[in-house]
Amino acid sequence: MNHMPKENVYYWPLWFSQLLDPDEQRKIKKILPKLQCAQISLWRALNIYDDFFDGDGERSQLPQANTYYRRFLETHYRLNLSSSYYQQMQQLFKNLDRANTEEITGRNRCKNELAILTDKSFVLALGAIALLAKLGYKRSDKKSLACFNFFKYSLALKQLADDSLDWLEDFKRGLITLANKPVINAIKKKRLVFNLEKEPEIANLLFCQYASPLIISRMKNLCVLARSELAAFGPSEKNSLIKNLIRPHEIACRNAEKFRALVVEN
Repeated sequence: MNHMPKENVYYWPLWFSQLLDPDEQRKIKKILPKLQCAQISLWRALNIYDDFFDGDGERSQLPQANTYYRRFLETHYRLNLSSSYYQQMQQLFKNLDRANTEEITGRNRCKNELAILTDKSFVLALGAIALLAKLGYKRSDKKSLACFNFFKYSLALKQLADDSLDWLEDFKRGLITLANKPVINAIKKKRLVFNLEKEPEIANLLFCQYASPLIISRMKNLCVLARSELAAFGPSEKNSLIKNLIRPHEIACRNAEKFRALVVEN
């Protein structure tokens, strides 16, 4: 899970609450600040854990991460939500643990592309999911499914965008991602041999030719899917989730297409 801007992640429960009707917003008014604080605690914990797994963090920071994590759990369990919600929460954390283990061991048994992109960050959607659980929505209800799917697509979108920015660094580290895998496949297929440090332009050209079209296509599709899920809550063009989570990536895709066209033409 790449680091996300705190001013973005912190406000996800609040932005999601803006999709609810006025009566529902009144009902969750008291718990919303608590979920905001829990969101902050979880984000801080995940980033410390992530740094540790990447080898960039200090073991001395782990107790602080554990404290943040306990604060998150304490807030959510004190809400006394349905058993179904807590089962869902536990499953998302199991997915996170599995993703961390697979990253450390290098054994990725997960073949689902969305799961690969979201398992390390999906728990950050729990603040929004908890709001619907508090309102009495079941996991199978239309709005609950729409909420779940929206964050699944938007988190996959965010991770894919992050991977596309870090593709070369990940490549040098020996970490295979959906963003750099097309480059690796092209090198193997063409049996190319070059010095990555002295000739990075070769890798960059391969990325532009083989990886960027796939990344742009996937990201555009995820934008469409994410937008379609929010339709369950009515008109959402002005909603902060669209403004902050989706629209920037739509603009980035258009800019990337223009840049790639210039490179290919030249």
